Amino acid sequence: MVAPAQQITIRHYVPEDLDRLIELLRELQAHEQVFEPRMKPPEALGADYFDGLLDDMKSQGGAILIAENRSIACGYAVYLTHVPNDDEDEIDYTYAYVSDVAVTAEARGRGVGRMLLDACERGAREAGAQVLRISVLSQNERAIGLYRSFGFSDRVTELEKRLNE
Repeated sequence: MVAPAQQITIRHYVPEDLDRLIELLRELQAHEQVFEPRMKPPEALGADYFDGLLDDMKSQGGAILIAENRSIACGYAVYLTHVPNDDEDEIDYTYAYVSDVAVTAEARGRGVGRMLLDACERGAREAGAQVLRISVLSQNERAIGLYRSFGFSDRVTELEKRLNE
C-alpha cells in the first residue's frame, strides 16, 4: 500500500535508481499502449532511454526526480530547463519541458504526480525558465485532468487521421 502524499518524498536521481526507473518506465509504457498501440513494447525500453535523457540534461539542463515512499520509488519525473524552440514560425527562445511523469498504478490518485510536477516547476523556475511545457496522449484523460488542474493549458493541438482504416 502506498502512503498518503505527506509521507512521499521527492529527491534527485542517483545511478543506483536505474533498475527501478526502468521498471517504472516500462509500467508507464504499458499504460500508454492502451491509448496508443504504436508505442514500443515496454521490454524494448531500458537503460539507453535514460542515457538519452541524461545526455539531454547535459546540454539543456534539468533533472530526474524520484518520488519515494519508505525508500521505494513509486514515481519519477524528468524535466529539461533550456530546450531550444524549433518552430520556424516563432522567434528563438528556450523553454522548460517535462518529458516524463510516471507514477505506479498503486500510487495514482494520491498526489504523487502533483508533487513531482511541483518539483519540476520549482526546478524550472530556479533555472530561470519563463515557460514550462508538457505533452500527453490525447486519450489519457486522467493525466490531462491533472495537468490542467496544475495550470497547464492547450498550446497546439496536433490532429491525426488514420488512412488505412
